[in-house]
Amino acid sequence: GISKYTPKKKGIALFWDIYFRKMWQLLGLNMLFSIFTLPLYVAFFAFGFMKDYVLMLVVLIAMFVLFTIFIGPAMAGLTKVLRLFVIEKHTFVVRDFFRGFKENFKKALVVGVLDVIVALSAFSAYQIYMGWAILYDNKLFYIPLIITMSVAFVVLLMNYYIFLMMTATDLSMKNLFKNSFALAFAALKQNLISTVF
Repeated sequence: GISKYTPKKKGIALFWDIYFRKMWQLLGLNMLFSIFTLPLYVAFFAFGFMKDYVLMLVVLIAMFVLFTIFIGPAMAGLTKVLRLFVIEKHTFVVRDFFRGFKENFKKALVVGVLDVIVALSAFSAYQIYMGWAILYDNKLFYIPLIITMSVAFVVLLMNYYIFLMMTATDLSMKNLFKNSFALAFAALKQNLISTVF
């Protein structure tokens, strides 16, 4: 057996240790999480293949609303299980996933909706401001584009922490945002490495 005095693994060593020991559980967890992304794939399918414009629009809106509602809570469920893996607590993937989903539904819904809004805003800003900058040959349009992308990037970094704190603590919504915003900058080097790799 492993001695209780053996130093605990950290960082990349811990990542690979969990990856190889929990490979099948991770696979099941990913499949479970993927169920909640299905509305997005259905929306893409409708956009690409449906010929009836009205029906396509209805399907797109319905699927996008479903995705927006469930992606946050699903992320909370995913994070809860991954956290249990890291702290070496006994885990039942399906049970603990839905426990995290249910217990954090309201807070995760808010975060999920905001994430979708920010992602859409960043995508729209890129399409619009980049197009205007080229069309009107005016570099001033890059200013709102850079601002929007910077905000979206900060929100991305906040997501590294907000779901983890949500599932591990009983912090208020205000403190979740406050702490994740602070950590986005306090651990900027690690966050940038995580983003790249």
